[in-house]
Amino acid sequence: MANALEAAGLSVWWDTVLRTGQTYDEVTEGQLREATVVVVLWSSRSVRSKWVRAEATLGDRKSALVPVMIEPCDRPIMFELTQTADLTKWHGDVEDPNWQNFLGDVRTYIDRRRENAAPKATTVAPATDATAPAKEEARDDTIEAAFWMSIQHGDDLSDYEDYLERYPHGNFAKLAHKRLKAIEEKAHPSAPVELKAEPAAPPPVKPAPPVATPEPQRKGGSVMTWLAAAIVLAAAGAGAFLYMSGNADMPATTQANATPPLPPVETPLAPTADTTAQPAATNPTSDVPTEPASEPAAPAPQPEPPAPPANAPFRDCDRCPEMKPIPGGDFTIGSPTDEPGRSPWEGPLLIRHIAPFAMSTREVTFSEWEACVADNGCNRYQPDDRGWGKVEQPVLMVSWNDASAFVRWLGKHTGKAYRLPSESEWEYAARGGTTTAYWWGGSFDAALVARGRATASGQRSPNPFGLYDVTGNVAEWVADCYVNGYEDGAEDGTARDHGDCRRRVVRGGSWRDKPRDLRVASRTRVG
Repeated sequence: MANALEAAGLSVWWDTVLRTGQTYDEVTEGQLREATVVVVLWSSRSVRSKWVRAEATLGDRKSALVPVMIEPCDRPIMFELTQTADLTKWHGDVEDPNWQNFLGDVRTYIDRRRENAAPKATTVAPATDATAPAKEEARDDTIEAAFWMSIQHGDDLSDYEDYLERYPHGNFAKLAHKRLKAIEEKAHPSAPVELKAEPAAPPPVKPAPPVATPEPQRKGGSVMTWLAAAIVLAAAGAGAFLYMSGNADMPATTQANATPPLPPVETPLAPTADTTAQPAATNPTSDVPTEPASEPAAPAPQPEPPAPPANAPFRDCDRCPEMKPIPGGDFTIGSPTDEPGRSPWEGPLLIRHIAPFAMSTREVTFSEWEACVADNGCNRYQPDDRGWGKVEQPVLMVSWNDASAFVRWLGKHTGKAYRLPSESEWEYAARGGTTTAYWWGGSFDAALVARGRATASGQRSPNPFGLYDVTGNVAEWVADCYVNGYEDGAEDGTARDHGDCRRRVVRGGSWRDKPRDLRVASRTRVG
């Protein structure tokens, strides 16, 4: 249908063409307001969806609504009086009379809207206080409000659960919780209290003094929890890892689920020999002490190899990703309102305080993924390489759950703490201390990103922190659940475990994204 409408010369937008990570409600509401005509397709499935009804309601308020029946079904009551085109037997033939009638209706509505939008010269006399019309109360024309209005008097638990899942901090969240509680209490009332005549109570007996219970002692040590580290993939992507070290200059950080910070991972030192008060060796068959054996001459001291720089890349195993220490610091997350290509969910600009950590210098490769598969740490399905080759190519089409499994395997395999980076940590590392739209400056430079296809990472210049392909090539998973904007984020940049956790945040963009989607601040979500 979309193709046939476009072939007829109409401009078509529909929700399946949302760019990866665009905020569904914000984009859809904007399109519904700007559209000249809104076409809603009724089917046995869509008529049961209160979300479709909410979108149709909002479209009806802001645009001309043209309903179309594509399957035999009972329309929602509120739309039964709206003339509905019948395309239940249409299979794409643009010469079909029913299609032609429907297309004619669409064009008629478009022409009417254009006529109504034409400017007219008018004169308006100022109203006196006595004749001034009452100010119309503003109506909340959002999908959220329309959906709430359609369920607020109902008794279906699933409706309120659906609302809270999509809008856990929405305008009607408190009311939704109250309705859920009321419905549950109605469905499971408390048992009635049965009154009985009780015999007279015996005289009270003075209780024995309580026996003091010793305070339970806390056992020493701490609970160790794996920090997952991560790969990243969106439409085509593999990803970035975050490694948490216990070294003094790189403290461990909190987990993605906002649990308290982990203690440093300490490496015990081997015991040293005590050369004082050594007893003489004895012969077990004699009471006479024997002389200690003469000690061999000490070898000549060998010069120690120079220590690697504190920020030198390292690997925890042969098949592990190469990691790069990232210094801690403060930075401003998000994009300014005047940045070209900016989206509303990239703000507001807020300061984040990031502790030192380490991140993989390159995106996770097929060879690294296959090492995890061979060790039964990762899903055994074979990600598609699109014919571009594997080995050192970034692994493609890996889900957030797959990425999480990979970093769990890394932690188990190395005994170190790996996890997905938080969204704040990712942006801090990707910026590399810069504040411009791209890490190299304010203008897009196609020579610094993969275009047309994904390529082996490390073929282009690294950013100031020594990380390759933080922009483009393949998109990268982070730990956070998706939330519109940064208002409720933690100042220390830890990952958010609330919001739309069915969809996780993806950063960096891929080889097939537009320059505006390759800005460091650009953020998307994938379910």
